[in-house]
Amino acid sequence: MTRNLRTVLCLSCLLFACLVLVPVLAQTEGQDASRDSLKGLKGVRVDVASPGSDAEKAGLERVQLQTDTELKLRTAGIPVLVGDEAFATPLDSYLEVRVTLVKGRFWTYAYFISIQLRQPAKVANGTTLFASTWQKGEVGNITSRRLPDLRRNVGDLTDMFTNDYLAANPK
Repeated sequence: MTRNLRTVLCLSCLLFACLVLVPVLAQTEGQDASRDSLKGLKGVRVDVASPGSDAEKAGLERVQLQTDTELKLRTAGIPVLVGDEAFATPLDSYLEVRVTLVKGRFWTYAYFISIQLRQPAKVANGTTLFASTWQKGEVGNITSRRLPDLRRNVGDLTDMFTNDYLAANPK
């Protein structure tokens, strides 16, 4: 990897961390506010983005991440909305799961995992759009052989959502 490319990659990761991770990590004081946004939620639809062809070839498949996430939620007693049920209300909340990979040298990848609950919100002009009301993320490096191990990392972030959901909606 050339020095310029390495510099650009490092600066890109730093910028990404500043724009995305710092607000997420600084959210500890506002943790109650994000947890409060889960109160009364009757269930969630799960939307998992494809991690890309390299990840899919290595065994980190979108379908498997979808299944893992839905299973964790159901096991915890959180209703997972699927099919017609998920779209019965046009503006339903959904849990968005993203694994973003940047290929490096020697079969390595930088990764960013993001899980966020997106809920409909009305803005001042009356327009309804989706806002992220709860989010967690993780950044790291991994070798191509270990890409399937990111399933565990996604699971850990899903557990954080589950814990907050259950704390906001005690039985």
